[in-house]
Amino acid sequence: MFTPEEITPTTASLEQFHHMHDHRSAFAERRQQILKQKYNEKQTDSLPSLSPDTADDLPSQSVLSTTSADIPVPTLSTASSPIANVAWRQVLQLREENRRLRAEVATLRPQTLNFQQAVEEAAQKHVRDITQGVITHPQETAPWLRQMLQEAQSHAQQTGDRHWNETLFLKRELQRIVVQFEREREQLNTQREQLAALQASVREHAIQREQTLDARLRARWRVVSIATSLGLLGLLVILQFACLALFRVGVVGMMNLALVVPIVICSLLALVLSTPLAFFKQVYMSAPHRIK
Repeated sequence: MFTPEEITPTTASLEQFHHMHDHRSAFAERRQQILKQKYNEKQTDSLPSLSPDTADDLPSQSVLSTTSADIPVPTLSTASSPIANVAWRQVLQLREENRRLRAEVATLRPQTLNFQQAVEEAAQKHVRDITQGVITHPQETAPWLRQMLQEAQSHAQQTGDRHWNETLFLKRELQRIVVQFEREREQLNTQREQLAALQASVREHAIQREQTLDARLRARWRVVSIATSLGLLGLLVILQFACLALFRVGVVGMMNLALVVPIVICSLLALVLSTPLAFFKQVYMSAPHRIK
């Protein structure tokens, strides 16, 4: 709480600042009156004399007076030298007065800022004292302070409830988003597993088809090779007998048998040993070999 003794010294600077502004406004009005009076005197002195010869030129004279009114006082080149000196002195005085007033304003600005800061600190201290008194001695508090405190408490409670509700809403939204992400991740994992299974089945089908085609090609090649071998052997036997008949070589029955039996035996051995030889070849090719 502030006492009158504490408040009186601080308001003196404000009163002084107010009086200074009144002095400035009065001085500005007086300066405007002086300038207007000087200007009217110049305009009165520079008016042309009316005569019958110049009566027709009256509009042009009014135009000249109007244009001369727009020219500042210190820059008039047609004025006499004493009037110009007086006007120039007035301008210098006004400039000096302006500088002085600016200096006074510059000196008063820190005082004003200090006063505002002191008022703010005092107001904050006053509010703290009132708040502490309301908290420590609620029975001795004024009714309007109690009502203000209740309103502040209700407003704070409403604000806290609103923030709590917003927090719960955000929490539920985050949980919903997390559940949705988990569901989408499970769907992606399921699709990935299905895609992997599909790729494995396609790979197995491709391997089986390749093996089937390989077996068919092998069987076809084996049939062709056997047929070719048998054909060549038959052709060999036929050519042998043809050559014997052509060269008229004496052939007996046992000799014919000796020519045919080895060929038949070799053919049978080739048919019997083809499968074991292929098996041993496959085992040899599948065994690891050291690279030289």
